[in-house]
Amino acid sequence: MTRFVSFSFVASILLTSLTARPAVAETDLSRFPLAKAIPPDVFIAVVERQNPERAFLNEYWAEVSKAFMESGVLTDVWDLISENVPDEGLDLFEENAERLCELSEKMDWGALFGKEFVHAGRLKLTSPSPYSGVLMGRSGKEQAKANYAVLKSLLDEVATETLKSIAGEGTATTTESKDDGASITSLRFRDWPGASINVALWNDVILIGFWDDTMLKESLALLKGSAKQKGLTETRRFKQAFSQLPPAEDTMFYFDVERLLSMVRTVFSMYERPAAAQNPVQPVAAEQPSVPKAIATLVKDLSIVDYVASVEWTEDHRVFSDTVTTLRDGAKSSPIYKILASGAPSKDFEKFIPEEAENFGVSSGINLAELYDYVENFVQKNLPDGKNYVGHFKAMQKELELNIKEDVLSLFGGSTVFATMEGDWTLMAKVTDQQKVEQQLDRLLTFVNGMLGNENALIIEPVDVGAKSKFKKISHPMVMPMMMMQGMTPPVLGCAEGYLIIGSSPNAVKMCLKTAGGDHPNIKQSSRWKKEALSPDGAVTSISFTDESKFAQELEESLNGISMGLGMFAMFQGQMQDAPPAMEMVMTGLPPILAKLGPVAGKIDFYQSSASYETFDGDKWYAREVQNYKKKTKTKTKAKASGVRSK
Repeated sequence: MTRFVSFSFVASILLTSLTARPAVAETDLSRFPLAKAIPPDVFIAVVERQNPERAFLNEYWAEVSKAFMESGVLTDVWDLISENVPDEGLDLFEENAERLCELSEKMDWGALFGKEFVHAGRLKLTSPSPYSGVLMGRSGKEQAKANYAVLKSLLDEVATETLKSIAGEGTATTTESKDDGASITSLRFRDWPGASINVALWNDVILIGFWDDTMLKESLALLKGSAKQKGLTETRRFKQAFSQLPPAEDTMFYFDVERLLSMVRTVFSMYERPAAAQNPVQPVAAEQPSVPKAIATLVKDLSIVDYVASVEWTEDHRVFSDTVTTLRDGAKSSPIYKILASGAPSKDFEKFIPEEAENFGVSSGINLAELYDYVENFVQKNLPDGKNYVGHFKAMQKELELNIKEDVLSLFGGSTVFATMEGDWTLMAKVTDQQKVEQQLDRLLTFVNGMLGNENALIIEPVDVGAKSKFKKISHPMVMPMMMMQGMTPPVLGCAEGYLIIGSSPNAVKMCLKTAGGDHPNIKQSSRWKKEALSPDGAVTSISFTDESKFAQELEESLNGISMGLGMFAMFQGQMQDAPPAMEMVMTGLPPILAKLGPVAGKIDFYQSSASYETFDGDKWYAREVQNYKKKTKTKTKAKASGVRSK
């Protein structure tokens, strides 16, 4: 498999509005047979299958893997670790590590999840760990059998040698059992009752259960058809989620946000009225703010999403994904909904984006005034001494003759535009009162220069950007020489077309304003946009395009730069003498490792670009995204015959 959905993807889903209206369709679950083994009460599930159309990605990443193994980084890391092991334990450490490495080399890691991959997890508050999960992989029957034997040997080694040598006899034990044709090996820990790591083999499937064996055994029962309950894919919520998406061909992702947060709310509900529960005669004490109560309230407010579902498919050298994020009942009454969903969608996203734009993003943004009200009310009602904090903050604003909400935040309409082109960039924010914003800018610059003093003041000069409004170039005597050495120019600032605009140069702003006026071609005229991007049919809450053709080069340069910087810092022996041993180890050992990783990063030269757009209908966010990859002459990938998907 080329990649798995990571928890960073989960985080991005929670922090952004995912959107793009897909065709209503139904995934053929017979393509994902391991999915039937997912228990029904999980909050996260990732299902991936081998697809010949993605063979080019396997080849690309194989080159990266080969470069990594040949770089010597693993040897350097090993030396760095072993050098910091006490002498009296070094021999034992090396013996344990050598045995584990020898066993790992017998493992066919590529075949472990070669045909299918499944990960599922759930919260279990009565478990030794609050999170428990299961990994499942399908490969050839003989491969699975051989890999199970190696995994069993690894668990035995950890129990009988590694942990024994570190913590003593009986620290951990392994047992193997049989369950209706399945073999299960479990690693259990003496000082962590109930916790275990488990590996099972059933036909051509390997299952790995962590923190307890409950999910593994439930998945085995579902695989064998002996379970008393149906799996996740048979539940109403799962079917409803994926009925709103195109058929999955590569990956299915399901995140039951409400199931997760409902359990978190249950945990913190005990803090909502703690004093009343302990002493019902004095219920007033229950209203006193506390940090646990604040967390409980925050979790409730954040509970606006019901579930997230996503599918992926591949067409030639392009990987597409569609995602639906559904709101739970009552979400519209939440203050968080007003913050996230009150922005106006864009009907003409291309208005300010020049044809030359290499990267751009347009978003309806968030309601800053609503966010301010929410934070103020939350602090005042839920945090200990919150009323005093809010009072001090208001007094400070009064002293400065500034009302942050009325004089600043309420002036912004939420929508933002960002674009880079030919080394230049512009950042734009929609304003509700352009004249007042211009007055506030003048006031701000006057205040800053008053603080800096005449001898250290900002240099403010008028510039012509071809707009009716006045723009200013802002610089500082101490910064100008460094900017000139880097070939940079002072930024410009001003208002035009109902936006506050900051640009890297007058030419950048002028190009965007000419585009808005119809005197310069916009991004829709770009041949690259037509070939690599996604064009929505109507208004969008956000849309973006990112040029990734130089990703490998930029990553390699960054790693080399960090390596050189750390190396130069480590040369200052006077500073390193008093440094903690761990810091000294990192500062001296990390630079050569990063230097060797640079050429490895240079092999990741197969990204071309990515694009996405989002829409919102009041109850659901939809997102469509595409990742474009470069075509290499040595890669032969059969083109997809099914044609273009409906949007």
